[in-house]
Parts: sequence; structure tokens; C-alpha cells
Amino acid sequence: MHVSGLFPILLIVSISCAGAQVQPVAGSSRSNSTPAVEVFGGFAGAAGGPISSSYGFNGGADFRLSQRFLLVGDVRYFRDPPQTENKMSEILFTGGPRYQVPLSHSSRTSVFGEFLVGGEIFRNSGQAYTYSYNSTTNLALEANGGLNYDLSRHLALRFEGGYLYNGLTNSTYSGPVTPAKFNCNRVDFIADLVYRF
Repeated sequence: MHVSGLFPILLIVSISCAGAQVQPVAGSSRSNSTPAVEVFGGFAGAAGGPISSSYGFNGGADFRLSQRFLLVGDVRYFRDPPQTENKMSEILFTGGPRYQVPLSHSSRTSVFGEFLVGGEIFRNSGQAYTYSYNSTTNLALEANGGLNYDLSRHLALRFEGGYLYNGLTNSTYSGPVTPAKFNCNRVDFIADLVYRF
């Protein structure tokens, strides 16, 4: 009778001890529960360069290497406004590291910086006498920064801007093309919706 009376007390004590052991594990695994892969897509715009003001779309994926470092793969498509004589479009594909830091431990907002390397495919399909630049494929370098705002664990908004360096081939309006390489610098800006797995 005495032993059977202690049984419920021992059971309650053992359950509460087990619950106390589980709680710290759940708290400490919060950082490990951060999604490892992000996919994103949205609007991209540019100012400067061969297309003085252009627009298009952006898409890609991020792979988390650690809590603050990510590996980024990014693809962008731009085109010139329809009214321009040069019928230009470009595809930009880059990749590289991103360093990301939350503003505070409980903040929904994080800021980041990234350096990306890749290439650019530039196409000009206008009439020959309107050419300013030849179709070409070149090295592209980017230095970007921005912020993420978490809407939920899986959804976020991303706003990003940065500097793009590439090279284009200048063209004459008539006669044989006389290539002249020159640096093309411009500012890009992006607004993406991010989904985290």
C-alpha cells in the first residue's frame, strides 16, 4: 500500500524531469532549424550602362553554408524600353558568397552584403545603322547589399541594390565593325519574394 502510493509521485517526478531535459534541446536547436535553401524571384531594374533605364526579372537560389554565410546563384534578364532604336536585351548570371546578419536576435529584418562573379550575354537585334553596341558575352562582377524582411518562417521580402561591372564592344553605325572594349558600369536594383525550404 505504501509502495503503490509512491508510484504516482515517482511517475510525476520522472515526467517533469524528462520535460526539463527536452526543453533546452528545443531552445538550442532553434538556429539549426533555419532553412538551408532559399529560392527567390521578382523584379529587376537597372540605371546606366548600354540600356540607360531597363527592367526585367530576377531569380535564383541561396544555399546556407553556416548561420551567416550563404552561397548565392542569381540569374537576371533585362530588356530596353520598347521605344528605343537599339533592340537590346541581356542575361546576367552570377554566383558567390553572401554574408547576412540579423539586426537583433528577435528581429525579422536582416542585412547582407555579397560579391558575385559570372557572365553577361548582351544582344542587340536592332537595324545595323542603329547599333551602339555589338552582341557579346563578357565577364561580370557585382557588389551588392540589401535587407530581408521575414513575413513568416518560410516567406520573406528582399530588397537589394548594387554595382555591376562588365565589358561591352562598341560598334560603328556603318561599315565594318571596329571593336572597342570598354568598361560598362551601372547600378542594379531588385525586389524579390523569397521562399525558404
